[in-house]
Amino acid sequence: MAQRFERFGSWALLELGPKAAALKINAYYDFFKELENVSQDVPPYAHLLRHFSAEGLRRVRVPVRWLSEFDGLVVCAQAREADSEQRRVQGIMEQPREPWPQQLIAGYHRILQSRLATGGISLRSARLALRSASDLLDHSRLKAAAMIDQKALDGYWCKSPGTVASVTGFIGYLNQVYSAGLNSRPDANWARQQKLAKRERELVELLPQRDETSDFESRWIVKALAYFHGIGRISRKALVYVPAAYQGTAGFNIECPQGVLWVPSAGTYERTIVD
Repeated sequence: MAQRFERFGSWALLELGPKAAALKINAYYDFFKELENVSQDVPPYAHLLRHFSAEGLRRVRVPVRWLSEFDGLVVCAQAREADSEQRRVQGIMEQPREPWPQQLIAGYHRILQSRLATGGISLRSARLALRSASDLLDHSRLKAAAMIDQKALDGYWCKSPGTVASVTGFIGYLNQVYSAGLNSRPDANWARQQKLAKRERELVELLPQRDETSDFESRWIVKALAYFHGIGRISRKALVYVPAAYQGTAGFNIECPQGVLWVPSAGTYERTIVD
């Protein structure tokens, strides 16, 4: 391992430059020293993940890169992401809670683990579902043996409309196991209003960047198509548009599968908001 570190040090001097290499070499030495405690040779990447974690390996990505390029380490991006997701799940479950909310989320966690084991859900989806369940419990502030009611759930949806899908499984769990009697989805009209409000917020958030980025025009048009015409997915690279006024208002004509659509320019929309 000492010889390995010497070879790495010579490479780092050339790769990073003397100053950067000198600033980092102590941290890199600690990594190789710990690596020696793990194994006399370079262990499989899965072993490194278990010992150092994905976050720990990110902090020493330079020696990890060297090991992969010159010493046979095979880096697995999927294993790295799975490790990160597992640790995020662990962090959610270790959050401090009262015993009753902890009982509720622990039961749901077991359901998600069963679905993971059978391949019915991805690890990322499980983590998102667990995160939403935890946030709903925090929002509800349940007392011992009390159940989330529809008013608390509606309030959570209003606060976090983007979690409607990810919290559905937890609501179903509460209905099935605890007979909570909750609506698993908000009213359709409410959902449409929230979606429209979100798209308008995204438009407004773009306005301060109007003169700062060269690609602002295409970004604006994509968001404007979503807000004014309900077109949620369109590639900026595939956009075909020309400046065009409509009834004296500046804007753009865009060629879309639905036909030629018009949206106002950012400057026009900004003035409309002010008025």
